[in-house]
Amino acid sequence: MVIKKGVYKHYKGPDYLVTDIAVLSGTENSEFPTLFVVYRPLYGSMKTTVRSVKQFFEPLKEEDGIVKRRFELLREIKELEVDDRT
Repeated sequence: MVIKKGVYKHYKGPDYLVTDIAVLSGTENSEFPTLFVVYRPLYGSMKTTVRSVKQFFEPLKEEDGIVKRRFELLREIKELEVDDRT
């Protein structure tokens, strides 16, 4: 699975910025390392959060029976933009 840095839309509506992938210490050299998506909301507190790759991309069934992914990529970014006016 390829995980791209970029802006993702949560199935409930808000947008989030995926900034990196993290590996659980001690699993990086195993056959199946434990991977986490590092992201933050583009609203409110903007606190950095991690969620397992499995949870980040898992399909969710809505009440109307429609299956959606928890997050969908809106646009990929190659580099993070920084406000250099500070």
